[in-house]
Amino acid sequence: MRRKKRHPRQNGESGDDQELARPSRSAQKRRSLALQDIGARLTGVAPDNLAGFGLPLALRDAVLQYSSLRGHEARRRQMQYIGRLMRELDDVSLAKLITAGLAGKSESMALPAAPLSRSDT
Repeated sequence: MRRKKRHPRQNGESGDDQELARPSRSAQKRRSLALQDIGARLTGVAPDNLAGFGLPLALRDAVLQYSSLRGHEARRRQMQYIGRLMRELDDVSLAKLITAGLAGKSESMALPAAPLSRSDT
């Protein structure tokens, strides 16, 4: 009878290679929430100015659709969808988006301040 393969830590081996290869679940969650925050700031940008950010078409459409939604749950789900689309962006375009918003290259392209979340109140 064959023995089950055990997790490297159970065999006494170090799992350092596996830990370095992928971020922890908490780190993934923090990054996801940060991207949702940037997405929330994008929803406050005027539709004419969204083209200046160079967003992918799906992300721009999702941001525009957010403003047409009225229900709380619908907006929450749409914001999660925007966050998912932002996770698919490469680091270079995400950095350009953050730089354009935080540095305020021009008033028309600057991202508005982030809305207060429930944990901030």
